[in-house]
Amino acid sequence: MTTSSPLGLRIPISRVLGVLAVALGLIPAFWGGIEGGDSVRYLNMSRALAAGDWTGVINGLWSPFYPILHGFTLFVLHPSWKEELRAVD
Repeated sequence: MTTSSPLGLRIPISRVLGVLAVALGLIPAFWGGIEGGDSVRYLNMSRALAAGDWTGVINGLWSPFYPILHGFTLFVLHPSWKEELRAVD
């Protein structure tokens, strides 16, 4: 199935939907994000892990894999405190 553009070009609907999905996925990356309670706790665990403190990551309530990924991101990118949520989002 195709759709016609105002210029008369025929564009496949799958391509239009793919571009729309990518565009909608980028909106939270630049203008939104995660500010919930769980996100802050995971970010605190990630900071501890990036500093080399493994004791705060291993516990019975929070999964260690997500903070490990965030900790690696923080270790590699070294974002400022204002950019931390965007860096790990």
